[in-house]
Amino acid sequence: MTNIKLIVTDLDGTLLTNEKTVSEKDRLLLEKAQQKGVITAIATGRNLYKTNQVVSREMPFDYAIVSSGAGVFNWEQKDYESIRLLDKQRVDMLCSWLMKRDHSFFLFDQLPNNHLMLFHRSRVFNSDFEAYMEANEQHAQEMTVENRYESATQLMVSIPENEEEFALIKKSLEEEIEGVQVIRSTSQLDDRFIWIEIFAHAVSKGEGIDFLCKKYNIQPDEVIGVGNDYNDIEMLDYAGHAYITSNAPDLLKRNGYKLTASNEESGVAQAILNHIG
Repeated sequence: MTNIKLIVTDLDGTLLTNEKTVSEKDRLLLEKAQQKGVITAIATGRNLYKTNQVVSREMPFDYAIVSSGAGVFNWEQKDYESIRLLDKQRVDMLCSWLMKRDHSFFLFDQLPNNHLMLFHRSRVFNSDFEAYMEANEQHAQEMTVENRYESATQLMVSIPENEEEFALIKKSLEEEIEGVQVIRSTSQLDDRFIWIEIFAHAVSKGEGIDFLCKKYNIQPDEVIGVGNDYNDIEMLDYAGHAYITSNAPDLLKRNGYKLTASNEESGVAQAILNHIG
C-alpha cells in the first residue's frame, strides 16, 4: 500500500458524532497512526475558539486547519504557522456589495480573535441568521462604519438552500471583487440553509493541506482526507485518498470519492484502516 504520511479529517459530521463527541475507535486509530510517524490534522470550518469547545487538547493531532483554511495551527506548540486575511479594501467592498443587495451577514474579526463578529441585518427575515445570532450573541455586535474591522478572517451569508442562487452569488463576487474566495457549506443549525463563506483568495482546506505538504515534503498520494460536506471539496480533491462519510449529501457522493462509514460509525477509523494496519 502507498506510504501514508498525512491524515486530515473534517470535524462536524465526519469525526464528530451527532452528539459532538469523538468515538473511541476514531481516537485510537488516529493515535496509532501518529505513533507510526503519520502527521494527523483536523480541517474544519470552525474557528479555533469553537474547535476547542468540542475537541480536547489531548486528542492526537499535530495540526488544526481552522476557519476553512484561513489559519493553520500547530496543536502541540499552540501557535499559528499560517494566517490569511481579507484586507480593509476588500472588507469594505464586500460589505458594500452585500448591503446593496440587502443580505444579512456576519463579519468575523481577524485571527486569532475570529470568534468575535459584527453583524448586519437586512430587511428580510432569515431564521438561520437569527438562530446563529442567538447562539453567538455574546460575541456579536451590530456593524457601523466606525467599528468595521480593518482586516477580517471572513464574511458569512446565510441563504435558503438554492444551488442556482449560490452559484450566481459566487460567480458575481469572485468576478467583481478581485482576490476573494467563496466557499459553500451547509448550515450547522438548519440544513435547509446554505452558508456562503467569503475568504481571501486561495483560502480553503485544500490550501491548508498544501501548506503542510510543502513543509514536510509530502505528495498528494501520501495523504488521506475524510470529509462530509461541500466545504470539504478542495480538501478531498487534493488528497490522493479521498473519503466521504455515508451521511454526506447525495450530490457530493457523485463526485467519485471513496465511501466510508458514517460519523456515527467511526468512518474516519475505517478509512485509516484501509491504508494503515
